Amino acid sequence: MRVQSKNDFVAGLCVGGFGIFVFYEASDLPYLSEYGPGPGLLPLWLGMGFVSLAAVLVANTLLNRGSLEQVAWRKVARPAAAWIGFVIAIGLLSGLGFTLSFALLSLFLVLVMERRSILTAINVAVSLTLAFYLIFVFSLGVPLPLGPWGF
Repeated sequence: MRVQSKNDFVAGLCVGGFGIFVFYEASDLPYLSEYGPGPGLLPLWLGMGFVSLAAVLVANTLLNRGSLEQVAWRKVARPAAAWIGFVIAIGLLSGLGFTLSFALLSLFLVLVMERRSILTAINVAVSLTLAFYLIFVFSLGVPLPLGPWGF
């Protein structure tokens, strides 16, 4: 049973745009390093994969025009809001640092998207942020982007 819709078309365009962005950003990173694959290898191939699969989805939707239905905006609104939250958190990384931007993203996802209480949202945001910080900074020694306040 194959049902194609404008939702698939819109999703294909969004994923394709994201893939182009990932590919563009990865093209500035070295593909190979002195010891093997460089930091640009995985994102470059992921970007190409996103673009390729999005092209298949868009082409498949356009080729089956007879079965297109209207975009169900109510079904698209929640995932779109979550994606917008992720994009905003990524944009805040350079200004606020990882700790605050990840805490705000967690707070948004729990409070707004999951409609939990403010106390639950704060607890989850603080716990997740602390866990990420402990795992990456203290255990693995991976530096996370710092904000203007040094954390």
